[in-house]
Amino acid sequence: MMPLKTVYKQLHDMGNFAMLMLVDRAERRGVSQAAYLVREGNVQEQFHRTVLELRPDMLVIGKPTSTLGEAVFKDQSLEEFIQQLQHETKIQVEIVE
Repeated sequence: MMPLKTVYKQLHDMGNFAMLMLVDRAERRGVSQAAYLVREGNVQEQFHRTVLELRPDMLVIGKPTSTLGEAVFKDQSLEEFIQQLQHETKIQVEIVE
């Protein structure tokens, strides 16, 4: 059996690889400045921290789920979080499904 640290590193590496593929696809479709970050922790805190640090023109997010496949936000709380994030940061946020 592999140590948990090894499994975690492999999952992290797979996540980075998947994001690199998505950035490549976006660039092939004309998106000139596609980027990604992999962060850990509370989803709401990480979105807020990232937006404040990077100040992007726009944030496009999916509906985050936990490792158990459960929604991190219920529909209404996601909308409330997005409205609060947009109000505090003045950055447009789009949700994709």
